[in-house]
Amino acid sequence: MSVKFKSIRTSLMVICLLMLLIPTFIIGISTYISSKNELNEAGKAQLKKSTELVLGMVRILQQEVEEGHLTEEEAQEKLRLELFGEKDADNRRPIKEQYALGTSGYVNALDENGLSVMNPVDEGRNAMEAVTEDGVKLGQTFLETGKKGGFFEYKWLNPQSNKVEDKIIYVQKDEKWGWTIGSGTYLSEFNQGATQMAKTVAFISTLAIVIGIVLLYFLA
Repeated sequence: MSVKFKSIRTSLMVICLLMLLIPTFIIGISTYISSKNELNEAGKAQLKKSTELVLGMVRILQQEVEEGHLTEEEAQEKLRLELFGEKDADNRRPIKEQYALGTSGYVNALDENGLSVMNPVDEGRNAMEAVTEDGVKLGQTFLETGKKGGFFEYKWLNPQSNKVEDKIIYVQKDEKWGWTIGSGTYLSEFNQGATQMAKTVAFISTLAIVIGIVLLYFLA
């Protein structure tokens, strides 16, 4: 077989390999971005719905207060017990499964002074002193955003991965109790499916490259 023929055949095989890989990369990346955005939007809708659900609970409990069946303090503790459970010796409350947001998300609330009045991990903490990894004044931003209702993002240590990750929360204020209630979780909770898909595409592409190189080596 002539050198010229071998060179032409090798070139054709390289072109064929590129024609396979380039569309695979493009389709994989575009699908990943699209899926990630859709999953993020679905996750945000879930957070908003969670906060609105708790605000609805507050309205029902406030009605009991106004009718004289409960004091406001009793109503507030009843809400905590409904969402979480009894506080233990370490100032922690278990998150009930039906109110959990993924594996790391939960509902929490601050009063008008920024005191954590409902939180499964640090109830009683002054959130006005907290500054996130990316410089967000957590308590202040929480209260300001909650006045009109909305989302905000910040970076926080994820105890499950032990890495600083992007976190998102939807907050809204209840005027009766003066509590700003938020539902938050890590963004990685939303787009795990898209991330896994991207890994699969990368694996297939890498495998195709290896096979292509092997074929070029033996057939060139």
